[in-house]
Amino acid sequence: MSSKDTNTETKVEIDNNKHHLRSSDPDLKVILGSGEDQVTKWYYATSLANKSKYIDTMLSTPMKESDTRTITFPDITLEFWEAAIDFVDNPVAARKMEASDVLNVAKFYDKYEFVDGTNLCDCVLLDYFKHLKVKEKELSIDVDLLIDSVVISHETNLKKAVEAGVHYIWGILRLPMDPPYNKTMFTESHLEKVLPAMLHELSDAAFPDGGPLYNPGYPYPNLDDPDFPKEFVKVSIQQTEEALLHSCIKHIKLSDAECVVNDRSYNIGGTCKKDELISGRCFEYFNTGGMVDFKIKRMHYVDDEVPFEFEGWAIIVLINEVEEICWVAPCSAALNFPPKSGWKKFKKTDSFFAYKKEKHPAPTITYVLNKEA
Repeated sequence: MSSKDTNTETKVEIDNNKHHLRSSDPDLKVILGSGEDQVTKWYYATSLANKSKYIDTMLSTPMKESDTRTITFPDITLEFWEAAIDFVDNPVAARKMEASDVLNVAKFYDKYEFVDGTNLCDCVLLDYFKHLKVKEKELSIDVDLLIDSVVISHETNLKKAVEAGVHYIWGILRLPMDPPYNKTMFTESHLEKVLPAMLHELSDAAFPDGGPLYNPGYPYPNLDDPDFPKEFVKVSIQQTEEALLHSCIKHIKLSDAECVVNDRSYNIGGTCKKDELISGRCFEYFNTGGMVDFKIKRMHYVDDEVPFEFEGWAIIVLINEVEEICWVAPCSAALNFPPKSGWKKFKKTDSFFAYKKEKHPAPTITYVLNKEA
């Protein structure tokens, strides 16, 4: 036989094999939906089993499905099924997948063990979380989508995505940031939904020293406290409102006042500048360059020798770097700004702090506001 005849026979054999592969019938029946909406689709068993461990198990073990070569999904519609299968079959569809698509299909992939589908969802949401800082600049963050994406990542074990999502939210909750993307972007219902994911990611195992679950010094409960969502939202709104009011204040003026320390009299008064924000709640106001430096600050004072505590706003002089209280505003512990009037001079006695009656008038405070340009 000539070489030409051999090549012709080989070509015919290859063509016949191709024709056989193309013409072989699908051997797996997939029934979707139920009742009048029931639809039947046919697939190659090997192809679908390679995508889903669930389907592979049903076809490779002695079960009804392996005998009948039929698998039923009564709760899945044809439209949903085709979209979900398209993402794992079609590279173009996979590249176009967005976070909102993950919310639709992630539980399906997780339940029926479509490993490639789950990995795709993990990658898509990880990319979404990584680009949130860009979306902040564009003012284009959908907070509902953000929360739902973290929740679905946690529920379907998207490990890389849930880690990135939780740490983004935790950074927002912990760090001082300007609106709109700060603590006030989350509602109580948002925090209630996302807390299980946060508690799991920010566990004692990840933070053996207590970590972010505990908030000593913060005006809201620990993260694992049932009241955390409600209290955190309330405090966050309050802090944001206070910060806005503080930003409107340029400085304050204290009227002339007398302070007596160790039987020596000092005259104070003048413009007081704002110092740093104290404990996230209120500013101190200070004056330097006069005969004596002084502060107006909210304080909690306890004297071990005298059974008395004072909490509220006080006018304090600094003598040799030691703070000495001269005037106090009674019942001012809950105020976030020093009161304009109602100041009382006091002195320390053997058994209590007594407000001292003086001929000199009590000081007053005037607020000077920032003017619009």
